[in-house]
Amino acid sequence: MPAAQAAKPADARLAQESEITREVLKTADFNSAGREKVVLDKKLPIWVTDDDSGLSAGIVSELKGRGYQAQKVSLDDAMLKPVDSLAGLIIVAPAAKLAQKSFWSGTSETFLKKSFRLSRLAGPSLRRAGKNSGACLMTVSRLDGAFGISGLKAEQDPVFGGLA
Repeated sequence: MPAAQAAKPADARLAQESEITREVLKTADFNSAGREKVVLDKKLPIWVTDDDSGLSAGIVSELKGRGYQAQKVSLDDAMLKPVDSLAGLIIVAPAAKLAQKSFWSGTSETFLKKSFRLSRLAGPSLRRAGKNSGACLMTVSRLDGAFGISGLKAEQDPVFGGLA
């Protein structure tokens, strides 16, 4: 009799593992009330990757206006710089548009790989800053403001969703 009882949990596990569930990602309104604010050390730099449009420059200008040591960097140059101390890294996808009947481009894949490498290089510095005061790693994917779930336009590059 004990052997029959032991078999029941295994059968229940098998039944549970074979169930197919569907989960649908939905957007939600951002509510900043009750959230803890991250305080960044204003003496440490914040790198903003250059997107070849005015967006990166606008982000840098806004951060400088708030007293931060923000600077625009290219992905290639940033990977050559020593990453000893950073308060933040903001990776901004380029304002690229896909050609007709194109699913993605090789340049967007290269951008994403370089972004991951830069994130990995900046990681130890951001962790140190996070322990001392605060740090941030942010990305701008340029999809549709809803991580691509509200429907991408034909010219939007889905590879940039990898930044999320």
